[in-house]
Amino acid sequence: NQGNYDKAIENFIASLKIKEEAGDKKGTASSYSNIGAIYFQQGNFDKALENHTAALKIREEFSDKKGIAESHNNIGLIYLEQNFFDKALFGFLKALSMQEEIGNKAGIANAYNNIGNVYNRRAENYKGKSPEKIKSQYEKALENYLTALKIREETGDKSSVASCYNNIAAIYTKQKKFSEAEQMLNKSLNINKEI
Repeated sequence: NQGNYDKAIENFIASLKIKEEAGDKKGTASSYSNIGAIYFQQGNFDKALENHTAALKIREEFSDKKGIAESHNNIGLIYLEQNFFDKALFGFLKALSMQEEIGNKAGIANAYNNIGNVYNRRAENYKGKSPEKIKSQYEKALENYLTALKIREETGDKSSVASCYNNIAAIYTKQKKFSEAEQMLNKSLNINKEI
């Protein structure tokens, strides 16, 4: 959290060795995931992918569905950062499927939000190419953001609701629906003031 990533990795690797020696598979997977998260923060996507994939394999061995969903989500984030949209979407859809299987509403909302991010970023990638493709990507992004919003409102996660309003406002802005965007931003602002 302090940004001292070298020390963080050093300690996570020490933890990983202890957990491996103890035969603690859940802990081992968690350590790999933490190491992957640090590499992701540093922009070392190859190392991040290697560690999140290691975590995923272990979690699949003992059917840790929540962990499997987390790993797929993390792998999706890596691919999204690299603009590998199909691979990112695959990861987020796998995460969504697993979260639905275990009934984790927060995880389901997060997956829909990330799927929306894929479509949003993909639209940006189409700039100057195909107005129809851009339009359809923004519509898909909006659809997923609205689904995430509905679930987050049901669960009462105010911070995430505000974040959804921001994402929706961004799409409305890109669609030149400025009045709707302003409404969403005001809703987000009010929630953020409240919390």
